[in-house]
Amino acid sequence: MLLTDGELRTILKNHRALVEDSHVVFPSHNGHGDHGSDFIDVSRLVPHPQVLERLCHDLAARFAHDRIDSVVSAQGSAIPIIQWMATHLAGWNGHPVHAITPDLYVNGWSFRRHQLPMITGRRVLIVDDVVHNGCTATHLINLVTETGGTIVGVGAFCNRERVNAQGLKVPKLIALWNLNTPTWKYDGCPSCRLWIPLSTDGGATNEFISFMRGEGRWFRCRECDRFGPVFGGDRNCGHCHSTNIVAT
Repeated sequence: MLLTDGELRTILKNHRALVEDSHVVFPSHNGHGDHGSDFIDVSRLVPHPQVLERLCHDLAARFAHDRIDSVVSAQGSAIPIIQWMATHLAGWNGHPVHAITPDLYVNGWSFRRHQLPMITGRRVLIVDDVVHNGCTATHLINLVTETGGTIVGVGAFCNRERVNAQGLKVPKLIALWNLNTPTWKYDGCPSCRLWIPLSTDGGATNEFISFMRGEGRWFRCRECDRFGPVFGGDRNCGHCHSTNIVAT
């Protein structure tokens, strides 16, 4: 029996993998991903293999009848996910299922030579731990297609920004959890405007602060000792509205 939404939520909360009602920066390749209030940090589940295995079982079960030959993901916390998923799929399919992660170079993703026979002419499932805007999944889809593989679908623990199969141009996209909360570009984030502290429980907080400092837009208020960004002609603290702020 598959986990219910309530059971999944309890597991995520118990392992501090679900952050809610916070101020989160989502990972991106440029240091200033979108902002929101909720976030799933799958890396918090990796030290708990029994828990991770159960979630991988439930995600793999959604693709049990798709005759998958290989499961592909980017590097990071998705690696143990595809290993568990390949194990379950192989047991159901009655033949080996490969778990593959391409290497990321300056000019993009690339499979190693020994991985090519596991992709070319094979039925491939793309897996991402959390789909933010579909960027990683799109890169992997293109790589597999260019290598001669057939995309069966995309699986994820969480679909963060309502990405769909049509947008990715794949037969199906299935996520265990869908977070349908609002997101904002960093310069339109209401929490940033109020200098609400960024979450330290997940996301790309440090990358965002580094980006803002590089732009000369990260300040500290000498009155309330809060930190926050400034946009446009603003030169005051978003929390206490003091103009006694200094760049850090």
